[in-house]
Amino acid sequence: DQKSKSYVAIQADTKSLVLRGMKQAGGAIKENTAASLIDIGDEVLCLEFHSKANALNRDTQVVLEHALEELEGDYIGLIIGNQGKGFSAGADIHDIAEAAENKDWKQIENLIKKTQDQMQQLRYCSKAVVAVPFGMTLGGGAEIAMAADRMCLSAETYMGLVEVGVGLIPAGGGCMEMIRRIVSPHMKVADTDPLPFLEKAFDSIINARVSTSALDAKEIGFVSECDRVVMNSDYLLSEGKHMVMEMTWAGYVPPMRQKAIFALGQRGTAFLNQMANHIFWGGYASEYDVHIAKRLAYVLSGGSLSRPQWVGEQYIMDLERE
Repeated sequence: DQKSKSYVAIQADTKSLVLRGMKQAGGAIKENTAASLIDIGDEVLCLEFHSKANALNRDTQVVLEHALEELEGDYIGLIIGNQGKGFSAGADIHDIAEAAENKDWKQIENLIKKTQDQMQQLRYCSKAVVAVPFGMTLGGGAEIAMAADRMCLSAETYMGLVEVGVGLIPAGGGCMEMIRRIVSPHMKVADTDPLPFLEKAFDSIINARVSTSALDAKEIGFVSECDRVVMNSDYLLSEGKHMVMEMTWAGYVPPMRQKAIFALGQRGTAFLNQMANHIFWGGYASEYDVHIAKRLAYVLSGGSLSRPQWVGEQYIMDLERE
């Protein structure tokens, strides 16, 4: 304090949560090099990422699995957030790259299946789950945010499914989520043409679109009307915690498992393949880019279905993994 020339205690902002202080006070329930599970009070848990660039890896999966187990007890819900430089740069693909070099396809399938299963466990968890994204929220980071019931996101959130940049497609539920969020709602209205909405979902992934803000993320389709945008990033975690409590007090019920994903089938695949060909003929893509685009078209259209129909989420996720 400049006036008294002595030290004084900093007054804590009651609207702000500081995860480091909570861990120092003994709030960590489970912790490793990549993630921590922290009791943040009021029977709410926080899953914190703290690996390099907050990348998601096997250690992250271990703590997430423990979080899901704890939620079966007395805790009322979970927030997924941290206080690093960004929410998450996505999955650490080192293990997949190493397995690919060794042609160990079974290991790759197991790694992806584990990720998919945990995403679905989050989505259908009996307790409320709120993701708190900010800054870079890419690839697997975007997928885990979309798997939560709600998002409480910073106005400065740069979200995108960027897997095509390394020659892959989203396989942690990202493709399924884009159909669920962009295509399926419109198809509940009779005589609606699905192609414009399917094209929008395809375009966001194949061009690795990253939002310039939370509002732009909503425009792209990553964020829904039920999600909340917070201007002051210091209050993100506490606002996410309040959302969990509000949902619990309102009598939270997890979503029902049903055939809620619209799959256009072969017509959609043909339409998107033609888009991919035009990109190649125009000189904007390599042959491998087109290969990836056509694989993506296959998944977003629901595979080789001969006619449009409603399918379950797992059906699309199986195609992603394939």
